Amino acid sequence: MPRSAQLSIDEGQSYVDPQSESKLLAHKQQLIDQVLKLHPRFNAAFHQVSISGNVITVEAPTIALESDLNNSRAEICEIIAGVAGVEGQLELKVVLNEVEVKLLPVKIEDRYQFIEDINPEGVKFFIEKFDLTL
Repeated sequence: MPRSAQLSIDEGQSYVDPQSESKLLAHKQQLIDQVLKLHPRFNAAFHQVSISGNVITVEAPTIALESDLNNSRAEICEIIAGVAGVEGQLELKVVLNEVEVKLLPVKIEDRYQFIEDINPEGVKFFIEKFDLTL
């Protein structure tokens, strides 16, 4: 480690490897494979990985996965640093990308209204064809 880096660490500041981005990009697939080998439940988050400097950004589709990633942040950074050969500080940024799922209606009246909103002609066809009444 260079003398200036040792001084920074000794003074309580953190050291960032100036080549961290190039090292991470060169070993991107290997580090993803190693993290998923040790933590397969993180598969959904490691589909979209972006690297900028010493910051690795992943997207979590659920709050539970985001929480698990945040709890395992130090371990994941150690795995990545070991694979890529990065010395110094690494930061794992977890972005929540939760998709809202629209629920379908449950009661028969609500289902009828839902189908009628989608295709009014289709509802008339089924009423005439099957002699349905509501």
